[in-house]
Amino acid sequence: MKSIYSSFVVLLFLCCNVVAAQVPPPAVSDLIAVAATMVKDPVQQIHIGQFEAKFEQTTLGEIVNAIGHGAIDHSGDASESIYWLCYTLPSQRIWLISHGEMGGSDHTLTQVSAVALTPNIDENASCPSLPKSFQSINFDFGWVGSERQSIIESLGQPSGATEDSLTFYYSGQKPGPYQGKVVDWDVIGYLEMKLENDKVISINASHVTSY
Repeated sequence: MKSIYSSFVVLLFLCCNVVAAQVPPPAVSDLIAVAATMVKDPVQQIHIGQFEAKFEQTTLGEIVNAIGHGAIDHSGDASESIYWLCYTLPSQRIWLISHGEMGGSDHTLTQVSAVALTPNIDENASCPSLPKSFQSINFDFGWVGSERQSIIESLGQPSGATEDSLTFYYSGQKPGPYQGKVVDWDVIGYLEMKLENDKVISINASHVTSY
């Protein structure tokens, strides 16, 4: 009996450690405090090495297959649920996220978060290192470490700006099928960057289509 109990304790300890090992994406506010001033959607795809992941098209599973490793973690229930992949780069960490409702049952990419790490943090089981061939990551407009001015030159004037942040917000429509007919779907592209000494230290980018 003692042996069985000891095995159970070890198993419980391991299970608890697996849960604790999760590294969820940084919390972001649902409140959008700026007007939608962008005439073009700034959030459409992210380049991971030679692989291009498109928002609301590429699934988290396809990203894992392309990279060769990674684990899809999950938190929350129903419309509050999110699924994500977490990877560690030199001096950075990135989360590729699918919201349970907007990402659908296939878990398509709806959000990307990335932060600079100071001091550098080693990988762990939930946030493994990206292979070197995939460590070149960027949006079309830039990435963590980009200069404020280069972001503005690429995207135009932001929808909102402070000394330590830039926000770009697009809201538009596109036709799409709904219950056997074509309707206008609402499209939102939202991009928020935190800066330090005029360099990007974190990015939160999301793209959702709804009706």
